[in-house]
Amino acid sequence: MGNNVASLMGKHFDRMKHDTQYKTSKPKQETALRKIFTALDANGNGVIEGREVHELLAAVKKSYLKATEYELSKSEIDALVKVADTNGDKEIDFTEFKLMMFCVAQMMTK
Repeated sequence: MGNNVASLMGKHFDRMKHDTQYKTSKPKQETALRKIFTALDANGNGVIEGREVHELLAAVKKSYLKATEYELSKSEIDALVKVADTNGDKEIDFTEFKLMMFCVAQMMTK
């Protein structure tokens, strides 16, 4: 699962960097993010939790490194989780996931 998630995430980030039409199309982004989220949500309960969070972070780190040639630090990863988990329940729902992915995409363009 991890490689598939990192591959899907890498494609999303690549398109965010290089495809203006994709970058401005919320429906296309939403579809891509839903695919990634579904791949991460192994038990299908609608949230990324426990081991799934670790897979999410590994995929973010791997795809970010590939897209930018910069490795995110542990503190940067921790900050992303803190930003994403808006209600503090240690689970990431789809809305929180989209926020996290938006933050990562913004970091890539700086």
